[in-house]
Amino acid sequence: MKSAFRRTWSAVFCAVVISSGVAFAADKDKADNKAIDDFNFAVWLYNTAKYPLAAESYGNFLKNYPDHEKSADARFGLAQSLFHTDKFQDAAREYEKVRSEKKDFAQGAELLFQLGQTYVALGRLPEAAALFEEATSKHSSHYLADWATARRAGCLVNTGKNKEAEELLKGFLDNYAAGSTPADK
Repeated sequence: MKSAFRRTWSAVFCAVVISSGVAFAADKDKADNKAIDDFNFAVWLYNTAKYPLAAESYGNFLKNYPDHEKSADARFGLAQSLFHTDKFQDAAREYEKVRSEKKDFAQGAELLFQLGQTYVALGRLPEAAALFEEATSKHSSHYLADWATARRAGCLVNTGKNKEAEELLKGFLDNYAAGSTPADK
């Protein structure tokens, strides 16, 4: 009798554990879907130029899902939203977090370029020039490489380094005088 009782309760216990695992997996899937929905909503807000709301939405995503696989993308979206609302100091801080926490960030060229743009807005021209140079050297085949070269030259001119800017722009102009365009590249 005792062994039959134990087998029955063991079976019941296993069924509860298994069904709890299934429920846990279903809850986890539901939570993952909610996180993706929240992320996609923030992206939609950004893409429709609702930058203050996008910044809030990205911030909420990061608060609610700090370790989510999309957290670096959300932080970049937050930085972009802040940039578009002229909150350059806050944007720089968020770009820097992505840069330090996600060394292999898929949008590395965009990150460096936008951080450079943010530093230009903050008047940090030498640092911006260095970021534009890094964007060009690390991502030479990216469409932003030429833009980064031009922006770097602008920073150099504005800091009185005209000869360096001239050298950069000479190569830049030689590249396009032959008839190629950034779109061709």
